Amino acid sequence: INYCNEKIQTIFVNDIIVMQQLEYANEGLEIEHVEFDRNERVVELCERVAFPVLDEANRMRRSAAWMVESINAQRPPCFSVPIVRSTNTVFAVDHYAGHVLYSADDFLEKNSDALRPELYEMMEASSDEEITALFKSTQGQSGPSDARPRSQSLWSPSVLKDFQTQLKALLSSM
Repeated sequence: INYCNEKIQTIFVNDIIVMQQLEYANEGLEIEHVEFDRNERVVELCERVAFPVLDEANRMRRSAAWMVESINAQRPPCFSVPIVRSTNTVFAVDHYAGHVLYSADDFLEKNSDALRPELYEMMEASSDEEITALFKSTQGQSGPSDARPRSQSLWSPSVLKDFQTQLKALLSSM
């Protein structure tokens, strides 16, 4: 949810502040330049460091502590591990809105798709059009990746990958 908020904040800053300042400059209006945080560091932390490590931890069946230490080893600028902490799964991210503490204890479990491929097939074959639309395979079509876990592959797509695909579609429509 915080990642989604960061992405939307980035769009807001670009569309409202950056574009307005450019428009005013192009029209020759003299305005006081507004300093702002573009927020790119948190989005990059998520997309280039944290999410790949989370997916790797799932695939390799690593622990939440391994995930936190792996991210921390890369020393991303807005990520930190508190010196004093109750467990080795606690970390902090400096978001646009402020410093937020997280516990990675349930991250791995929540990133695994618990639905079996047979359930997807059954839902896709439903007589209810709305249910069918939710589970419909898009394999072989242009557009988002297949929503159904690929049992023939080495691993199923993570919940995170599906979320990123859906968020990308939402943001492009915005």
